[in-house]
Amino acid sequence: MAAYNQADFQELMKNLYKKPQCKVGLIMSFLLIISSIVTPVFSQKNNDAHKYVHLCHDTIIKIGINGRGDVKDIPEPGTVGNPGTRIDPYPKLSDANNRGCLLMGETFSNWFLIPIGQDGSLEFIIGSDSTQIGFYDWILYPYDGKSITEEKIANNEVAPIRCNWNGAEYGGTGLLYKKDVPLDAHISNFETPFQAQEGEHYLLCINNNDAVQADVKIKFTGTAVIGFYNPPLVDIFGDSVICHNETAVLEAKRGGMTSDFVWSTGATTNSIEVTPEENQNYSVSVTTQYCGKIKGFDNFNIEVLPQPEIDYEIFPDQDEYDIATNMSFTDKSTTENGTMSEWIWIFGDGTFTNNQNAYHTYNDTGKFTIIFIATNSEGCKDTMYNEIMVNPILELFKPTAFTPNGDGINDVFYISNFGITEFKMTIYNRWGKEIHYTRNINEFWNGRKFNHGKLVPFGSYVYDIYYKDYSGFERNEQGVISIIR
Repeated sequence: MAAYNQADFQELMKNLYKKPQCKVGLIMSFLLIISSIVTPVFSQKNNDAHKYVHLCHDTIIKIGINGRGDVKDIPEPGTVGNPGTRIDPYPKLSDANNRGCLLMGETFSNWFLIPIGQDGSLEFIIGSDSTQIGFYDWILYPYDGKSITEEKIANNEVAPIRCNWNGAEYGGTGLLYKKDVPLDAHISNFETPFQAQEGEHYLLCINNNDAVQADVKIKFTGTAVIGFYNPPLVDIFGDSVICHNETAVLEAKRGGMTSDFVWSTGATTNSIEVTPEENQNYSVSVTTQYCGKIKGFDNFNIEVLPQPEIDYEIFPDQDEYDIATNMSFTDKSTTENGTMSEWIWIFGDGTFTNNQNAYHTYNDTGKFTIIFIATNSEGCKDTMYNEIMVNPILELFKPTAFTPNGDGINDVFYISNFGITEFKMTIYNRWGKEIHYTRNINEFWNGRKFNHGKLVPFGSYVYDIYYKDYSGFERNEQGVISIIR
């Protein structure tokens, strides 16, 4: 079985192309025949659509054998993105060989971007002045880099505006009216021009079927101005009114292709986040990076509204509360703009209310964070936090008198309780002298000094008790105990 290298394949193709009348039928049939024995070794250099060259004026373009890279840029022949029939809606330049677009598919493709700087008729000729060497079939797509992208073209989602399957390999090809076709050119190589609008872009793919390397002249002859001569239109989008301490996202948008952004903040991205302390103006300059560096500008004002000054009163006003204490919350918020309009009290125990003033009773113990959010009629809000402790109600049973006479009835002074983890009790006589002390809540006082010796005289004695419960709540209690004979 014969094997062909790239040079052999290119020479074979070139010989076939010398007869234009064979270009469609013979070549397509031949390719089907040799597809099983020919292994064309195309260049692996990636020259896909996203590596287009900008065309800003009449120039010399380089046509090479870059081939199709890692990404297939053109759909198969006979599809929406690569029609197999002529798509010119005004076939003024009709010819039998004007059969469609890239009927052999994508071989050695070269991509160019044409930006429109001013409305007019888009007309051009590629390969004039004897610079056409071989067949330069081409296809022209609309393009904006956003809704119409290289990927959508490759995915067969974009129909071309014009295309040409060359009928001759000389005299040039492109968009020209019949009267303007050069005498040394073949009419089948040209399609009808169309009206292009300022700010539009077009992607031009030239298929170098003859696998040549050449410097080819492209000349724009229509009234459409190529390249950007007017500053790009720039718009900043975002919230123009925010509340103090809020963050706004500003985004600069413009039509067209790649641009550089420089904000007054120094940022160089197309969007920024800002948190101004007061009314602030932001600006952005946008510079196009092709067809000359042309700048566009826009400004954006942000009005900063003051936050409300929120406050409230709580009754009873203390840091710790017994469980089941009835509590009231009274709004004391003020605002410079508008009026206070919305409130929310979040009590930390799974309950909340939207009333301006609130009442609440905690039915469980522990630490709770009260969150109060107040909003004014301008939509600005502020938040206040307050932590409180709710304790269980522990009441120590403390007798008021006892009779240490040894009859076995009410002979000692003792404390009864539950849930106490720490305890201290001191007893003083009427002159303030300590006569008993214990850290053991289960230890009683028998009316003797430190529970030893003689009974103290009857009368009144002062006790001082400190205790802590299992939740960490601490308390001091003082009272009087009487000894009765």
